[in-house]
Amino acid sequence: MSETFSFEDEIDANIDLTPLIDTVFMLLIFFIMATSFSKPVLEVALQEAQGAVVQEREEEPLTITVTGDGRIMCNDEETSLEDFESVIAARPEGEAVVFNVDKTANFGIFVHLLDIAKKNGQTDFAIITAQEEKP
Repeated sequence: MSETFSFEDEIDANIDLTPLIDTVFMLLIFFIMATSFSKPVLEVALQEAQGAVVQEREEEPLTITVTGDGRIMCNDEETSLEDFESVIAARPEGEAVVFNVDKTANFGIFVHLLDIAKKNGQTDFAIITAQEEKP
């Protein structure tokens, strides 16, 4: 009696993929949860923009300038935060406000000025940026 041995007859080639899929899903959940709790750490250069668009306006906007040493200027007149709040409160809602912030200025001052303007109903903002130099 001669029996031929077949390799396919002896080995069951079914592989259970359930543990592999479970492991992949656990890793996916781990990385999603780990990245959602981490704070983004980015260095942002806010004063340069390539896609800046020149906008034509009929009315004269209020121009707010923050200098490198922290001085606040409203239409070329130096002002304080309290005076800025009264100037913004006196403007009609929805009129344009243009921010010109020096690159070395404290960003917190800009955010505070923006919050004051929003609190007083101003919604039309423009931020003046420098054209990014091409190498």
